[in-house]
Amino acid sequence: MICIRSVFYFSKEKVYSPGIMKRNFVTPHIVRFGALAMALLVLICAASPVCARMVEVNWSPEDEQAEIRTRDAARTVGFKRAVYDEALDLLPGSLNEHRNGLLYQYLAPKAAGFVLSYSEVVQAGIPQESLAPSVDTPEGAQSVAPGSLTLAPGQGEALSVIAAPNTLRMEVTVNRTGLKAELKRAGVYFTVSSPQPYDLSLLGSAAGAWDEIGRLQALSGVTVRRGTEPLLEVDTTLVEPTEQEIKDGLAEAAPMWSGSLTAQGRTWKASNRSLEEVWFELWGGFFTRPGAEAGTVERVPLSVSGWYAPDGVQAFDKELAAWDEVVESAQLREVLMLPDGIAAVWSVRTLDRASLRLKLDQNLPDRGLSWDFSGQPESRE
Repeated sequence: MICIRSVFYFSKEKVYSPGIMKRNFVTPHIVRFGALAMALLVLICAASPVCARMVEVNWSPEDEQAEIRTRDAARTVGFKRAVYDEALDLLPGSLNEHRNGLLYQYLAPKAAGFVLSYSEVVQAGIPQESLAPSVDTPEGAQSVAPGSLTLAPGQGEALSVIAAPNTLRMEVTVNRTGLKAELKRAGVYFTVSSPQPYDLSLLGSAAGAWDEIGRLQALSGVTVRRGTEPLLEVDTTLVEPTEQEIKDGLAEAAPMWSGSLTAQGRTWKASNRSLEEVWFELWGGFFTRPGAEAGTVERVPLSVSGWYAPDGVQAFDKELAAWDEVVESAQLREVLMLPDGIAAVWSVRTLDRASLRLKLDQNLPDRGLSWDFSGQPESRE
């Protein structure tokens, strides 16, 4: 529930009309249309949970040693880079170089599943037949016809991008909500600043999997500490292939991995031919369990003041929710009508109060807004 209160004081301060301010803001002779259009584009991206990310990939059809030789291959790499870059933006902190590499390897085969849509930015004059849509377009993603570019009125050629024939430039829209959920499931999201301790027991021949376990530990951000919870037990046995596995090319008995993860009286179990699949199924249950964020997510009361129209509160509420790299959730609790403007109070859940503070300092003062974590906005003198 949102509480809206009016606080009345006798004041000699000038009274501003929201209508007048709005008309002044959009007056053509004050702000050029092109600049305004670009500013609005920035604001829309900042307040939206999905916004296109530009990626550029070079491909070399004549170079037999090149890793990327076709446009389709370049497009696939572009998806991987866009998803990876988006993931880094979502994390509440920075990873070391080794862990960054592991994260890219983990997300690369899943990248297409996080692509909502994409469009190719091309130079006019490139033959359309050379820009045929890829047969590898992610399922469910929308593709804008290559060679097409929609310009806002008044922008003319301002948004035209010159791309070399062997350079693919794309605007890729990534599902940030789904990607954030995947980062949480893998444990990466919650272990950026400090590792999650756990106890490990490798049974039978599973003891030979230390190298693979080490790689998975580094990615998820967990470290072994004897006698602590959760307790992970991993075992492996040779199992004959199923009929489907025989059809898929598995001709003889192969290892079947099984594991259990126990914490606070609850146990998750999984089995699979792949140790990695078992690992993430178990830790996915742990990191997404009810109460998993306790001790890592902090709830803070955020008050912001300085608006002269209710629209400003509504716009910032959407923008705050879009700061998903520092904000887990934000709920508008109260709106106050003060003598010198409008103020509002949010209940914000964050993994990193310092990063949230930095984000607020970077975005609010230039708009004439003040903020604090007291939850008690004050009228400015």
